Amino acid sequence: ALRRKLNEFEQKGNTLTAKEKGLHTIVEIALEMNLRGYVLHKVDLYQSDATKFLIVDNGLLPPLASLQGLGDTAAHNIVQARKGREFLSVEDLRNRSRISKTVIEILKEHGCLNQLPEDDQIMLFA
Repeated sequence: ALRRKLNEFEQKGNTLTAKEKGLHTIVEIALEMNLRGYVLHKVDLYQSDATKFLIVDNGLLPPLASLQGLGDTAAHNIVQARKGREFLSVEDLRNRSRISKTVIEILKEHGCLNQLPEDDQIMLFA
């Protein structure tokens, strides 16, 4: 997939937009990492730093703020809120970290909330 994207950029030549030029560089770096056996992991709700990439086993763990639309303040709020105990639900995450519905949607889109139920309610009789 990385080679394919790189080929697409190279076929466009000098017609790349500024955004595409930046993405071209990122794809080149990602491909180089991959060829050397390193992995760029997915953002992790509990392990990712707010704003810094972390070196882990065989690669890099991106920060929460690397997700487009998730700003530094929201990232820092999540990191502060997760200290001490895990989140019980998406609702708990939102209340404790004071993040917006938009940020919740961004986290959902990137699979960061797959293990969390929507709310704190427990079903006694299902």
